[in-house]
Amino acid sequence: MDQNILKKASELARSAHAEPEQMVALFSDLVDLAHRQVEELKTARDERDKADKNLKTSQAQLVQSGRMAAVGQLAAGVAHEVNNPLQIILSRVQLLMMRNQELEPLVKDLQLIETNVKRISRIIRSLLDFARHNSGEEDWQVVELMPLIGQTAELMRHLMDNAGIELTVTSEADESPVLYGNVGEVEQLFLNLLINALQATPKNGRIDICTQIDADDVVVRISDTGNGIPEENLPRIFEPFFTTRESQGGTGLGLAIIAGIVEKHRGRIDVESVKGEGTTFILTFPTDKSE
Repeated sequence: MDQNILKKASELARSAHAEPEQMVALFSDLVDLAHRQVEELKTARDERDKADKNLKTSQAQLVQSGRMAAVGQLAAGVAHEVNNPLQIILSRVQLLMMRNQELEPLVKDLQLIETNVKRISRIIRSLLDFARHNSGEEDWQVVELMPLIGQTAELMRHLMDNAGIELTVTSEADESPVLYGNVGEVEQLFLNLLINALQATPKNGRIDICTQIDADDVVVRISDTGNGIPEENLPRIFEPFFTTRESQGGTGLGLAIIAGIVEKHRGRIDVESVKGEGTTFILTFPTDKSE
């Protein structure tokens, strides 16, 4: 069709007796052709921009996956090295408690040491689990969310305590919420969201994680009492490399990785935020295993 219009224009241009009606009709056809070509160019540009964005997202995910695998290996090495002397300390403390039961002040001090050594031991176990799940070889399986979220929260607990932020994990479901997916990636998802909430929440703030079951979906809400997200930034927060914390070393990859993991697990992520009051990320996942 386009070739016919151009051929007709060429013929009329060579003709010395072109009728005005023919010229008007030809001009109208040429205008339509120009409009179509402009639309085609816009479509091609949009497709190119979308492909560039997808490529950047994929590259960011590959970089992050490599980093997480390296962190997992490092965590495993550190955990193994620390765990052995830790168990020796714990056994000696418990032995001293048995030998000095009549010395109440000493026993209280030893109990305090025992409590904190056990806490360190729990963190070490969490690091080992984290390392195993981020080895890159984890198969998809049924994931129980409450133990996984609790384990991730334990990893973050000392950072929360140091920042003076209260962290709570609750469930409104009568049964343990589960989803089908990759344990390491789901754990990374919650770890990134907690780090993001920690960075946004001032001292004496709160971060709350609540799970529930809604029909055939699992819903997880992660709320903080932080500074909130400006309304003009909300549409861009999941874009790769978009960050408002560049001066603090932000890369703009955290939320992009989160969005990729959620999409991979056939989920949806929504954000509610009020400037100066806080932000809530709402994750919704299907519980079935169907593709």
